[in-house]
Formats: sequence, C-alpha cells, structure tokens
Amino acid sequence: MRALLQATVFMLFVAGLTIVGPGLGFAEYPERPIKIIVPYSPGGTSDTLTRITSQFLEKELGQPVVIININGAGGALGWSQAKDEKPDGYTLTCYSPAMALLEAIKSANFTQNDFQPIAMVGNVYLTVAAKGDGKYKTLKDYQADAKARPGKVTLGMGRGTLSQFVAAMVADGMDADLNLINAGGGAEKKTAVLGGHVDAIVEPTPGVLPMAKAGQLQVLAVLSPERQPFAPDIPTAREQGVDVVAPFTQGLLAPKGTPEDRANVISQALKRVTENPEFQKRAAEVSLIVEYGDSDRFAEALADVRAKILQTGKRLGY
Repeated sequence: MRALLQATVFMLFVAGLTIVGPGLGFAEYPERPIKIIVPYSPGGTSDTLTRITSQFLEKELGQPVVIININGAGGALGWSQAKDEKPDGYTLTCYSPAMALLEAIKSANFTQNDFQPIAMVGNVYLTVAAKGDGKYKTLKDYQADAKARPGKVTLGMGRGTLSQFVAAMVADGMDADLNLINAGGGAEKKTAVLGGHVDAIVEPTPGVLPMAKAGQLQVLAVLSPERQPFAPDIPTAREQGVDVVAPFTQGLLAPKGTPEDRANVISQALKRVTENPEFQKRAAEVSLIVEYGDSDRFAEALADVRAKILQTGKRLGY
C-alpha cells in the first residue's frame, strides 16, 4: 500500500513539473506569442508574404505570431536588431535576398551567416517587363534590339537594390551592352517605362502581373526555372535563350544559437502551412511559388543566392 502511495505521489509530482514547466524546462514550446521582425514598412512584398505566412503559422503553433516592422537602411536596421535578440525561439525574422545585397554593398554590420535558417516557404520571381503597347513582345525582341544598338537600349532598376543586381545578371545573360538606368523604386520604375523613359524594367511578379492583365505592361520574361502556374502564357528567360533565374526567396530565420528542438517546431509548422490548400491559394494571389525547404535546404538556397549576389556586386564595382 505504501509503495502504491509513493508511486502515486511521484506521478503527481512529475505531472506538476510539466504543468509549471516555464521555470523548470518541461513546458511545451511555444508557451507565449512569437514575434517576427520584418525589416521593412508595412505593405511591401516581404511584409505581405510574412503576414500571410504568420496567419497560418499561428494556427499551427496555437500561439499568436506578431509582426514587428522595423524599417530603415534598406533592411539593415531591422535585421541588426533581430540578430541581437535572445536566441530562445520567440523572435524570428523574414529572409530576403536584400540581406546578401547589403553585404555586397557593404551597408550592414552582419551577414546572413549570423542567422540560423529555420525553413523556406517559397519564391517570388522577378521579371523583365516593357510598355504594353510598345515594340517589345518577348525577351528575344528586346535582346535583338540591344545587340543591334549597343549601349542605347535601357533597362530600369533601382540603384543599390536587388533590381540593379538582377538587371546586371540579365545584361550578362543576354550578352548585350544594356544601359542600366536608375529609375528608383517599384512605382517609379513602372512610371518610367510607361512614360517611355526606359525601354524595360526589372520588377517582381506581384508588381507587374495586374498591369500586364490590364494591358499596360508586357512581361517579356519571368526569371524562374519554369513558367508560373498563375501566368502560364508568360515565357521564362531560359526558354528564350537567356539563362537567368532570379528568385525572391521567402523563409524565416532565427538569431544564431536558437535551440534546435525549438527551431524544428517552427520548421515543421511551416511545412504544414505550405501543405495547406488555403495557404497555397493565398500564396498564388501574391505570386508566391510555394516550395517548402527544411533548414538544410534553406541554407543551401541562401548560400547560392549570396554567392551570385556577391559576384555580381564585384562586377558592379561595390
């Protein structure tokens, strides 16, 4: 009888440890809200995609996921703060290729290697687009004109942004002497091409597809490995003989040193998110090609993007 009583007391004690776990390490993670630092203002591509992901992620985790926007210095301000947060699994940040770009132009005191990859959720791809009623219908048309008039055909981009680096990759891929013009941000670039101030622009798919459907823009090529399922009529650059792929990879990072078991909880939750048909539907609406990648796969993708951006940065003189 005494042995049974002792066993019962022991089991109750263990159960008590599980319940009061926050101070003793037995509680199930996460036990409180998680915040994701987005290093840009609300409404941009990274912010929009992260907010959509977070809405589904919090359902999987059973805890609120709060977006914190810290804009400034092209993303450097927010990422710098995220890097220095406590690595306990309760602070994450979104990835963007701009992280490697900041390293290339020497505008940050960190690199992507200062973060711990959690998981990739997919890619938004960039495009080359021209005026809807202009003379270019395909990238081949644009390339032929550029070769016929070296240095005269223009490609609008934003200096010091991802579009400048991708524009340089396009020029190399076309083996043409393009005149890269600093036309500013997304809205300014589209105004420039519609006004005939530049011949074409580099812009992510979400920024051009609605205007292409309205006839205002002509997407000459999407810089993806395959045609996009939500825009199957738009050819890739590759199938037009220009071997350029430019993904705007989306995923979550954590401060380095975050416990692997907690990182895996987030990674597996993101896997379930990407398998959710409702998430896939929302993703297609913002031109996100859903592609889950665990921490190892994500790290490989980040290393590949970083290598290409650093190489292009050197060629651009940064």
